[in-house]
Amino acid sequence: MHTQALWTTSDSVEGWKRINKSFLSVFGGGKKSHNVREKAEVKGLFENHELRSDEHESFHYCTVALRTKGEVSADKLADLKAADCSLDLGMICYESGSYTGLSDVPTELNEDHSIVRMSEPDEGVFVMCATDDKLEFPATAYASVDGQHKVFPIASQFVS
Repeated sequence: MHTQALWTTSDSVEGWKRINKSFLSVFGGGKKSHNVREKAEVKGLFENHELRSDEHESFHYCTVALRTKGEVSADKLADLKAADCSLDLGMICYESGSYTGLSDVPTELNEDHSIVRMSEPDEGVFVMCATDDKLEFPATAYASVDGQHKVFPIASQFVS
């Protein structure tokens, strides 16, 4: 599915259910994500820039950056990749998430948020790590509601 068609799909609860893993529907991710998207002041589907990809045991960990305000410059991507590569795989595994829908980007950062700390929300730059058994995440749905940033990495099977 092309990104524009995918974004149009997210106009409905059923569309969100299609881009969520089927077993995640029990958590209400599709309905919750649709409701967040409807309330969002700023929203869109943005291209991810892969910073790092790791395999550990039976999981694939993918650290990505996206920018909601224009393009990510080559220099910024190089800086983010260098910062991400300085983190050990244990930290990547610990901080990565399996998203069930549009989820909050942490705002109260502490030592447990090394990856998110690389984000620059005022500049529209967000860094996150998603995990799955085999998938990559070429795009992210983004929404800003009442000043809170929310993201949902979209698996490669839905983006072409």
